[in-house]
Amino acid sequence: VMARVVTIQELQQHAGVGPDGTYWTAINGKVYDFTDFVEKHPGGAKIVRLAAARDSTILFESHHLEKSQARVKHALSQLKLVGELEESAREPTDDAFWVELRKRVDDRLNLLKMDSHFGANYIFIESAILTCIYLMTVYLVAIKGFILAAPIMGIAVARMGFLMHSGNHSAVSRTPLINAVIAATMNLIGGSSLVWRYEHQVTHHMYPNDPVRDMDVSAGKPFVLLHPTQPVSKWHKANPITLFVLMSGVLFRWFFDDIFRTLENNMFGINIHVSLADYASLALCKLQYVFLHVALPWYYFGPGYAFLSLILSYSIGGYYMSSTFIVNHIQEGLTPNPKDHWAKRQVVASCNWASGSFYCNWVSGGLNHQIEHHLF
Repeated sequence: VMARVVTIQELQQHAGVGPDGTYWTAINGKVYDFTDFVEKHPGGAKIVRLAAARDSTILFESHHLEKSQARVKHALSQLKLVGELEESAREPTDDAFWVELRKRVDDRLNLLKMDSHFGANYIFIESAILTCIYLMTVYLVAIKGFILAAPIMGIAVARMGFLMHSGNHSAVSRTPLINAVIAATMNLIGGSSLVWRYEHQVTHHMYPNDPVRDMDVSAGKPFVLLHPTQPVSKWHKANPITLFVLMSGVLFRWFFDDIFRTLENNMFGINIHVSLADYASLALCKLQYVFLHVALPWYYFGPGYAFLSLILSYSIGGYYMSSTFIVNHIQEGLTPNPKDHWAKRQVVASCNWASGSFYCNWVSGGLNHQIEHHLF
């Protein structure tokens, strides 16, 4: 009996929204209904929902090392098989490079008696310390009028951004609650962990430097040119200067983009399930941020001081984060072939710097090892 063929359009209708509320995903060409598995997923429901309504082969393979293959294949065998995804929408399956690489990494970790969550305790401790520093600088800036604490706040925000990055990737711990707590620091500093998971893990990590699907590539449109296939305009004559200016506004973009994405109930072409709790969380987090960084300093010291302190902290935090991120992918020659297996694309589209340096590894939140980060 021939397997039922599922079109990509039909697959995209099953993102947990709509009358039936079902979750479908495609892995290695097969389409599964994983609705009943969402709340049972060992890594938590939030991370597995990213797979809904898409070919999630990349997410599936990059999140499971060699030693977990038997367990995850058994879990797949327990899901309801809907059919097979149409050929034109499937991810390339020539995975010999990835299988060998995954095995070598697993062997190396076993030899060193380490696992993929090594160092998680340090991340948790640093998150606690940085949260305290952040709240102290908020108090000093907003209530005491000590504007020199604003740059320290900006640095703390950037550091918290690196740590929430690990939490949202479920890379801190095998316990979903711990990952969720670290990820929630993004909400504290004015962002949205919900939007970030889709924008970063789905569009960027699955398709790095893809001019259509990687949202990071189009982040500077129309003022900044970030990809060789993008059309050149008059704005791009001043690309270095414009980029330097816009890097300071990264955190401002986060603040507003989160609101629009959530209200649209759509993450880059695919509907997602945004619960009432998600809406309430977004509203609460944005309001608390405006209260602490605009309303309080405005009340005590006037609008000029409020906006100066906000711009100072946001700009420094934005520069710190952007200068770390931008060298990882925005360089000449980092354009992958879309027909290659996803693992090869990650290597071609990413760039390491200062590999092996403990100091640079800490300063960048581990993102100087960008190739390894994208693969695992």
